[in-house]
Amino acid sequence: WARRGPVALGLAEPRGVRPPPRRCRCLPARRRMAEVQLGVTYPREVPAPDGLPEGWKAVEHAFKSGKQVGKTYIRFNSPHKKDAIVTIKQAIKQNALYLGKSEEEAQEESEEWQRQQTAKKQEEKTLRDEIRDEAIAAFRDKYGALDGATASKLPGWQVVLYSRVVTYMNPQGKRFGALRDIEASLGARVLGGEELHEVVEARANLKVDENGRVINEARSNVTARTAEEVAREKRELKRQREEQDLLDQLAFQKRNRTVGPESYVERPWPHVLAVPPAAGGEAWAALEEPLRQEAMAIAEILVERHGFVAPELLALQGCPRDDPHVTNLSGLFHLRPGGFNDRPLYQQVFRHPGGPLSCTGVYIFWSQHRERWKIGPLDDRMAPFAYLPVDRASPVGGANGAAPQWWVHTEDAASPPASA
Repeated sequence: WARRGPVALGLAEPRGVRPPPRRCRCLPARRRMAEVQLGVTYPREVPAPDGLPEGWKAVEHAFKSGKQVGKTYIRFNSPHKKDAIVTIKQAIKQNALYLGKSEEEAQEESEEWQRQQTAKKQEEKTLRDEIRDEAIAAFRDKYGALDGATASKLPGWQVVLYSRVVTYMNPQGKRFGALRDIEASLGARVLGGEELHEVVEARANLKVDENGRVINEARSNVTARTAEEVAREKRELKRQREEQDLLDQLAFQKRNRTVGPESYVERPWPHVLAVPPAAGGEAWAALEEPLRQEAMAIAEILVERHGFVAPELLALQGCPRDDPHVTNLSGLFHLRPGGFNDRPLYQQVFRHPGGPLSCTGVYIFWSQHRERWKIGPLDDRMAPFAYLPVDRASPVGGANGAAPQWWVHTEDAASPPASA
């Protein structure tokens, strides 16, 4: 089949790729799994964790494909070879075997290390419990036991009610399900020498009934429900679940239908341009004004905060503002380390109003299977927002009219292509 025109799609491409998130996992403030750092080459040696046998090395690798692209993992290697051991326990056992010990002895050595770690964690838990008890005692010694009425009056705190279950949330958004948890949190501040003026203020705002008893206004607002009301709520919840299941089923069918070559049309945009390392010259003049300033700011952040010496950026421009894919086919893309399919890999990057960089889930990459450049999610099973059916070392080009043109998804463009 030809490399030009919709026929270049070959097999039917999927439709319905979900729009990229505003933030990706490239540069988050919190991380559950270690992630690829800009400007770092992988694999790389990292400090060995406690318990790793002497002479062993910890090597950090980067995922190059699949759902974990952009994240890293660690494997342990012995002085003898690249073992790629996953856990310290397995490394201890393998090291014992290298030293000539029997299978049973090696297993026992690793189990002993596991028992020591369990005992260590238990000691740490015991210590935390002791500190918690000490904090609670410090709070009660100075302010007395905390009751629900006082907790609900703490300045800046919120009370979350579900039926008769009360949860307290502090000004930072942390939830407390028990009064002892609040006492421990406030008691830690008491141990630090702080004066808890908010507790005094809360108790000054308490109300009492005609018998002189303190009124817990949070709980007094909870009304009892009749059996009929409970049954009606259950029926409504069931109806909502059934409705959501139907919507999920329809969305699944829509995401997994396929589209043919007719869903793509050759366009004179987007223009994919290499951002020059410095301002000035024809290449710089070719950039649209909003992208010029943004490119300068992002390049400066990459150098100052992420250790880049000469960051490489691509600029996408020319997409009409009324096109449904304008967000995905416009903006700046930075060169990711390691590449993809032996070609450069670029990911869309942008600046938050506060200054830090973040990325979307849109990439410019070479599809080895389809033999074309794609702009879309980094998954060859997913159809792109646009593709360039030309085998070339770089996707740069397309501004002078003579360069190869991109094919852009158009059919039902409000719902981009989905998985086959």
